[in-house]
Amino acid sequence: DFNAKRADKSCELFAKDLVANYRGVPKRGYDRQCKILHDSLSDSARSYRYALTIKEILVFGDIAMARIVWTLVIRDTASGKETTVIEPGLDLFRRDSDGKWRIFRYVAYDEG
Repeated sequence: DFNAKRADKSCELFAKDLVANYRGVPKRGYDRQCKILHDSLSDSARSYRYALTIKEILVFGDIAMARIVWTLVIRDTASGKETTVIEPGLDLFRRDSDGKWRIFRYVAYDEG
């Protein structure tokens, strides 16, 4: 959904009580995370594409932990220049009452 620029669908990955920590930026919740997604995916000056490498998944009942590495490619639409950002992280998922797994906590950083 992110790569297809579907911000609303991308936001569905996150729980309403999200706490997101990304090195170097203030902690954010669901509303801020979704605003960032909407702003980024509607930006005509840049395009964004994520790829995911799963390192490990552990499940404990209705809680799961995923150790992951996101690779983000940002492309300037005018120049065609691409920047790649490698983002290792840890996502904690919870199975919500509707049966869907959603991220309720995550910690990530770029290797820059």
